[in-house]
Amino acid sequence: MVMSTTAPARRGLETSQEVFNTLLTFSAAIQKEKEEGKPVIWSSILIPPELLHAVGAPVVSVEALSALVSISQLSGTYCQITEEQGFSRDVCAFQRCYMGCVLADQNDPFVQGMIVPPDMVVASNFCCMSSSKAFLFTVDHYKCPYFFLDTPLRTWGDTIPQEAINYYVGQLKNLIQFLEEHGYKYEEDKLRHEIEIARRTLVVRQELEKYASTTPAPIAGIDGFLSPLLVSQLVNSETGLALLEKQRDEIKERVENGIGVIDNEQFRILWFGLPALYNMELLQYPEQYGGVIVKSVVEWLVGMGIPPEKMDPDKPLESLAVKALSSALSPPTTSILDFAVDVVRDYKVDGVVGAVKRSCGLIPGAVRLVKDAVYEKLGVPTVVFDLDYADQRDYDETAVKANLEPFFETIMESKRRG
Repeated sequence: MVMSTTAPARRGLETSQEVFNTLLTFSAAIQKEKEEGKPVIWSSILIPPELLHAVGAPVVSVEALSALVSISQLSGTYCQITEEQGFSRDVCAFQRCYMGCVLADQNDPFVQGMIVPPDMVVASNFCCMSSSKAFLFTVDHYKCPYFFLDTPLRTWGDTIPQEAINYYVGQLKNLIQFLEEHGYKYEEDKLRHEIEIARRTLVVRQELEKYASTTPAPIAGIDGFLSPLLVSQLVNSETGLALLEKQRDEIKERVENGIGVIDNEQFRILWFGLPALYNMELLQYPEQYGGVIVKSVVEWLVGMGIPPEKMDPDKPLESLAVKALSSALSPPTTSILDFAVDVVRDYKVDGVVGAVKRSCGLIPGAVRLVKDAVYEKLGVPTVVFDLDYADQRDYDETAVKANLEPFFETIMESKRRG
């Protein structure tokens, strides 16, 4: 099967290239740790990474694996392999992609370098049931031990009840016991250190947001997607913090020198949903119309939407519980709407692009609510269209641009009328 090929996106920030390179070399490091006898864990980016970092576990995030495969424009092939083995196309493309990498008789050399067989699996029902079910496939395929981290859905409003925190802390303690039973040593001081790094990361993120929201936009969509926060979650918290500080300083310098993404910026876009990973150039498409994608939802997706003071090193497990249970990804959707409205207001956004991933039941379910909220509260319009983030077989560039072009033109006409 021949897949369409598109040009890679231009990265405006030096730190974006560093983030990408760090993520690519991460898999090679896991291979080495496996050879040295360290048990490798397969898990989700949405499971608290601080605890796994604290025990020194090499972790393969299946979402990150699928994202890198998608960026390399190989995802369609691996999704098809999964479907040929009887899995439904309605399963999340991220899950189909990584399962196809496991099931393939022969992998592409790029993928082969990233597939490190797991010694154990740590899964959760947060926030995606498709993810938790796909992990059962992994457990069955590799015949490895399995831990399931049960996360309560946020049905309590803005204030987390103590019983929910206590329950999640109990789940984390069970996870610690599981890790110790399979070769890892837990030391609370190391987790305290990870919580402090997480707190400092949140502080730097707030500082970065202050600069990134200025006009003209100093940072483009591709740079926002390649956030050092991914390094914090996936690779190493201290490495991620150092990169985030460097990115903050780089953006600050651009702001102080009046350097924008493009000359004569005309309008600003919030991209709600993940981009088409196999065609990251799409994040730069508005620029030829005078527009800039000033914000996506990557930081929010990896749990960076909570105040720094919620991360207390003296209460490490409770801090992880509050972080997980405060996530905007946990139903109901009020926090998703608050996020969108806040970004549209703070970043002076003129329009929202709602990209709906057909095989996802989470973010697409919020798009219509976001569309209504930002229009009713701020008068900002939204365009909504189908776009699978990972399965390039579902990508129709003509249809995508047919949705975006008139939307950009409408925004420009509205701004001309004042």
